[in-house]
Amino acid sequence: MLSPDTQSPQHSTPPQPASPELPATNRFQGLPSEILHAVVDKLPNRTLIQLTGVNRDLRELILNGPFLWRELHWDELEEGLLDEEFSYFAEKYFKEGRMLQYVSLDFSNTQLFEHDEMEEIDVMFDYLEEHGCNQVQSFRIMSRYHIPPSTLLMIAVHCPTLVDLQLVRSRYHEDIFEDCITTLPTVIRRFPSLKRLTMTLMGHDDPGDISEDIHSITQHIHLRSLVLQEVTAIRYSRDVLEIVPRLPNLQKLAIGCTNMRSINDHDTLLRHCHQLDSITITEDQFLDYKLFAYDIVHRPNMKSLYLRADADDWETEAMEHVAYIEKHHHELETLVLGNSVFVHPPLIRKLGSLSSFLNLRCLALSGYCLDHHGYADVDALHKELIHFLGGCPNLDQIHFEDMDGVVGDDTLDAIQANGLRSLHLARMANITTNPITRLLKRHQQLDRLREIVIYDMDRVEYTLLPTIGITCNRLKWLHFYPDASGYREASEYVAIDEFLSTHRINGKMDLLKIGTNIYQDSRTWKDRLLCSHDFLQ
Repeated sequence: MLSPDTQSPQHSTPPQPASPELPATNRFQGLPSEILHAVVDKLPNRTLIQLTGVNRDLRELILNGPFLWRELHWDELEEGLLDEEFSYFAEKYFKEGRMLQYVSLDFSNTQLFEHDEMEEIDVMFDYLEEHGCNQVQSFRIMSRYHIPPSTLLMIAVHCPTLVDLQLVRSRYHEDIFEDCITTLPTVIRRFPSLKRLTMTLMGHDDPGDISEDIHSITQHIHLRSLVLQEVTAIRYSRDVLEIVPRLPNLQKLAIGCTNMRSINDHDTLLRHCHQLDSITITEDQFLDYKLFAYDIVHRPNMKSLYLRADADDWETEAMEHVAYIEKHHHELETLVLGNSVFVHPPLIRKLGSLSSFLNLRCLALSGYCLDHHGYADVDALHKELIHFLGGCPNLDQIHFEDMDGVVGDDTLDAIQANGLRSLHLARMANITTNPITRLLKRHQQLDRLREIVIYDMDRVEYTLLPTIGITCNRLKWLHFYPDASGYREASEYVAIDEFLSTHRINGKMDLLKIGTNIYQDSRTWKDRLLCSHDFLQ
């Protein structure tokens, strides 16, 4: 039994089976050490484990446990890869290097100079080569500096089957020497299996002619996902849109840029990209999303609406999109309204007045501002939202965040969705434990829930965890942090331990976070909605 004063118990290595199997993959992020040890104690031998945040507690488990590690997220680089402790750690870590499929190096919080950062990256490549890690499918580098072609060549040599490449500049540092765009020809030539490319592009005062580099993307016709962040020059944006129609297999396009509305090639973009089913444009930082939908005639397969307002013309746009929802609500499958500009009284009243959203599968509402819209109509809007949910029988993803007053206990009781797969509740102080429990039990027989996020919900108690463990046997993603002050009571430790005892944790878990205040991570709900619904299958 766990207790608040548990101090990193010694972990004894269980005997290895004669014929080890590799049945499961679990990701553990941000777990306190005592809970982490309790989790590992309940895992079967030889479990595949995805590792994120290699802290000292995890290192101890790696060195003592009979596990095969499939992911390396090295994001605590204060000591660096050149440290002797890492050398000893890596020898143990990479003992089954052929299983490694994902590598992530995050230098955003270090104080390394550029040459030191490059030396650290070289050390990682040395370990990959020494231990035969040639099955890496995804490689991500978060750098403070320009990533030169030589680094890409090394990735190509050591990761011949790479499918996903992410070259991301830390947004908190401006000392970029060159544009990552100049590395595009190298990327395209060296990765024959590449299907997903994410890059940070930076605009200089005198960027020179980069159109040829951008057009080199078209050499890779198998590309399915193209994400370009921080496109600060409008000419970059035009060049990108010109090459997109020449990528016949592209399914996802996401661009973070400025002044996109001055580009008028929407129709060409949609007419030629027959596989494209997700277009996302954000105004600057790649943090919030809105649909590139201003003067577009939507194709039949464009059934998702993601909205985020511009500061200058939000009033007009908000009303335009209310009209759009009214016209197309019968075919809408995904509706994401991201802040108080769109989650406003007229919209909620309009949703409540429409007859049905029979095809709606995903609903995300966040950011209703009581201070801005006032408290006068809250009860009426609350009833309108309940009426709206009654007309959405096929919802399988629900995301409510920062919706105090409009979303309450009886809102959850009104959800009659037949196949709920994802439930995300965050930053709402008026929802209690019991309606969530009732919602889970209503779906227990269907057993389809894959994802639950309960974050910063002051009136939700840890006693919900055992219910989750009993009712959600096929859960793949759990982030449970109801109280922003963290867990402190002995009863909360008891609830955590009971969850670990009842939940079939030896099944596949993509993420397990309990008692951590880390809310944003590399795979947020927006990313999963925009990429695909494979996660919930």
